[in-house]
Amino acid sequence: MTTTISTHLQSTLYETDHYLWIENTLKQLENRDINNLDWQHLAEEIEALGIEQRRKVESYLKQLLIHLLLCCYWETEKETCQRGWQIEISNFRDELEFSFRSKTTTIA
Repeated sequence: MTTTISTHLQSTLYETDHYLWIENTLKQLENRDINNLDWQHLAEEIEALGIEQRRKVESYLKQLLIHLLLCCYWETEKETCQRGWQIEISNFRDELEFSFRSKTTTIA
């Protein structure tokens, strides 16, 4: 009965104070208190994180491609804009490298 109440309170907490739910869930995970975890919302959060990461990488790749194409083909604006485009290209490459590096470091 205590587990059911705790799970219900966790579910309610998720809906009313998301940050507090995260803190509480993190503590439960650290303490390996798997019996009282809000499994449904935890699974949803992990799925959302994966989707967010994929969208971020897709966005950086799209922006990188756009700026590479601008540098290569927009001759009339090249003289005035090339420096800015190259800075953006460098920034997008850095973000992608960081994103991929952090994932492999975390997994290893």
